[in-house]
Amino acid sequence: MANKIFKNLESVSKFITDSDKKVTLLYAFNATGKTRLSMTFKNQLDPATNNLERFGLGSKRVLYFNSFTEDLFTWENDLENDENRYLIYNKRTAFGDYINAQSVDQKINNKFNSLVNPEIFVTFESIDNDHMGIKFHRGDEIIKISRGEERLFIWCIFMIIAEVIVSDLKEDKNNEDINNIDYIYIDDPISSLDENYTITAALDLANFVKNSQLIEDDEKENGKSLNFVISTHHALFFEVLSNQIKSDFKAKKNKPDPKMIKLFEETSGNEGGYVLTGTSTSPFSYHNYIFNKIKYIVDSETEELSKYHFNLMRNLLEKTALFLGYSDYRELIPMNSENRDEFIKWLNEYSHGTHSDNESYLLNAKQKFLFKEKFNEFKERYHWQIDK
Repeated sequence: MANKIFKNLESVSKFITDSDKKVTLLYAFNATGKTRLSMTFKNQLDPATNNLERFGLGSKRVLYFNSFTEDLFTWENDLENDENRYLIYNKRTAFGDYINAQSVDQKINNKFNSLVNPEIFVTFESIDNDHMGIKFHRGDEIIKISRGEERLFIWCIFMIIAEVIVSDLKEDKNNEDINNIDYIYIDDPISSLDENYTITAALDLANFVKNSQLIEDDEKENGKSLNFVISTHHALFFEVLSNQIKSDFKAKKNKPDPKMIKLFEETSGNEGGYVLTGTSTSPFSYHNYIFNKIKYIVDSETEELSKYHFNLMRNLLEKTALFLGYSDYRELIPMNSENRDEFIKWLNEYSHGTHSDNESYLLNAKQKFLFKEKFNEFKERYHWQIDK
């Protein structure tokens, strides 16, 4: 697949729906626009409505997971007594409505125990007419789980809802409660908080995608198969997920689609826009792609360095650190390297920001000099083979 350039996220979203593929895997760097793309995709297929009768899943075409999904859950911390702590969610959301209607609390418990922590038991309790509470028990004690465990717990809730929906639609494509759903869109289910569970979660998701296919004759006749869009910045998660899904294609004697895996990134410079690059290779091979992309801009006499290139540089450092066995990309930058702390500061800041205007996108002369200096140090220290 040649590079496809899009002016905006709406055109990227339309391209994905028009392609109508069973699975689309997007690998993208932080701050590229993954979450914004997921919301653009959702809004194109499920426009916002003020009709409260339509808050259930029956009216939805997309079941999605992203950072906004996590925001549906908040903590009651019992600041007065510091004892009765629990997560709260609203019943009058598509998620909340489906959890209650399907009574999936035990399935959620089992999923959380198998993926995360077998020693924690979860109970669901009604708070009032609109809200439910989720309490976490370790023995006789009610505990507040860690931020990483909380994120994974919400992921487990999503997975159980998705598994139930896929299973029901495989049996009956005319199920009026869910038969409008065409896509499951998953954005960044794994973060740096969840490193211990990365491989397990990726294999679990790949197995779910495999099991969503219609195999038996009665499934093909009566069922409905959903399409998946999955995006992440997490290299190891993407590596395991993409390899497993490709392996499942081969196991079923289906030819793997070389366009299934795509690199999603912003166009460089100030003009804006996005690029999709199809590839059949592992995302780890992108370290060479990133290196050469940075080298081109550093050596160029006409192209301008921007904050986007700090984002690329951090991704290059992270991938190199992972390959060499380091737990933190900062370990690749020698402690005695001049202006080390300042360089790391810009790497972090510009890897998580957004660029809403041209001025915010630009670097000053000092930042450009620092970037070039550190890139060249990195190039020499780790003996990169330079493409001629």
